[in-house]
Amino acid sequence: MDWQSIQPFFTWLSENPAWSGLIVFLIALSESLLIVGLIVPGTILMFGVGTLVGTGVLDIHETLLLAFLGAVIGDGISYGIGAYYHEQIAKLWPLKNNPDYLTRGKRYFNKHGGKSVLFGRFIGPVRPVIPAVAGMMGMSKKYFFTVNIISAAAWAPFYLIPGIVFGTSIGLASVIGMRLVVLLLVLFIGGLLGIWLLRKSSAIIVPRILLIHPKAGQVLLAGFVTVIVLLASSLVIDAGHQADKIENKKTVTFQQWQAGTKVNLPQYREDLFGRQRQAMNLQWVGQLEPIKQSLLALGWQMPQVLDYRSILFWLKPYVAINELPRIPETLGGEREVLLMVKYTEKMESALVLQLWPSAYVIKENNMPLWNGSLTRQSVAPHPKWLANLSVKPLTQKALQTFEEALTTQYAVRHSGNGVLLISGLGHEE
Repeated sequence: MDWQSIQPFFTWLSENPAWSGLIVFLIALSESLLIVGLIVPGTILMFGVGTLVGTGVLDIHETLLLAFLGAVIGDGISYGIGAYYHEQIAKLWPLKNNPDYLTRGKRYFNKHGGKSVLFGRFIGPVRPVIPAVAGMMGMSKKYFFTVNIISAAAWAPFYLIPGIVFGTSIGLASVIGMRLVVLLLVLFIGGLLGIWLLRKSSAIIVPRILLIHPKAGQVLLAGFVTVIVLLASSLVIDAGHQADKIENKKTVTFQQWQAGTKVNLPQYREDLFGRQRQAMNLQWVGQLEPIKQSLLALGWQMPQVLDYRSILFWLKPYVAINELPRIPETLGGEREVLLMVKYTEKMESALVLQLWPSAYVIKENNMPLWNGSLTRQSVAPHPKWLANLSVKPLTQKALQTFEEALTTQYAVRHSGNGVLLISGLGHEE
């Protein structure tokens, strides 16, 4: 079965997305089931599902979750069949007419033991047989389902990503095709090299470890599983019970802020190597949402979101500035709380406004003080591989236009050290 023969099915699915969740779950489930998995073209079907994710028809998070659940349950059912029927599995169709599948599965299991459940999911004909063999050979349920969950968590993205990349690049194929092929080739070769180095080092190191600790493999697996479980648990706990950050805010009067006598804010944003990347040339007093709404009314926009689709625009040799996603930036370990842009008519450049939290509030109205940056950015000319943004000096005309647009709602003045001070009307006196 090839892609052409099942393309009508995915065309129908793209027109009927309400069925997508059930279909994704059933594909992953059947691909992992004993006997059924030998017939279902799982690789092609998962590629098709990934393509629909890449084109925006299916939600990536829901698809990954359902594929993961289907894979776990499918292998779990196969394991249960093996544990129940034992050697009688050989009499079931189509294993009865194709005993080689079961023979290869047993041979692979005897050679690799518990690791066969982890790696067998990715290996052709033995993929839907290994869980049943594990059950038939008496592997404990606890051990099997631990490895089963880990392998399913790796399998879902591994089988979906090629389709996602393909679907995402459909509209960009003519302009990024060669760059994308080269990038994927480099990643593939790098992955093969990493696997080869890992196997070579393991062949030397592992036998020496086992001479001292004969059960080191089980200890490592138990440790790995424990770390994964704890990390997953922490994410769940954080999502449901994340406490508000306790901040020690410093209070300053409005006059002290404008005079700069009691306020000590970073003057530059630094990168990981301590180099000064951009000047903090703006301070804004006010609540964040009204500031955002004011800028939206003046023609400012939220920038392109960084996701699995927009990231491919970095590969375009000629890209408009509004197409490029922006990587969040930090100041003193704090992520920016507001990032907005205002593009020129010809999309040649953009004013970029960023705000970060500070430790100060204004005494008179308890309003927060935000430390910010106003820059002019454009796409760097003639990128060799990845498009990127270059920061240019802010022209006096652009700064004046920005100030004039704000004066109907805000008081704007310049400090003695070149920082633009913005506050609500009524405090300027």
